[in-house]
Amino acid sequence: MQAYILLFNTSSAFAAERVLRSPLLGEFDFQMSLVPTPKEFLSDCGMSLLIVGGERLIDEELETFWQSVESILQSKKIHYRIQRVI
Repeated sequence: MQAYILLFNTSSAFAAERVLRSPLLGEFDFQMSLVPTPKEFLSDCGMSLLIVGGERLIDEELETFWQSVESILQSKKIHYRIQRVI
């Protein structure tokens, strides 16, 4: 699984990275990197978060992961859009 979390400004990108690196998502098998937003995705910000799921992040756990990500970002009032690519 691979996805981009597209943000709408640079401060949101850094804030999203900070809160998603917190222990709240520690139980999930994933890697996260702050990367330039791919040209094929329209976004107001030139930065996005690349999420790469590990082998154990499948099925129900994957759905729980995305629910947790969305809940965390919404609670911090960070505007975002998730673009799943794989």
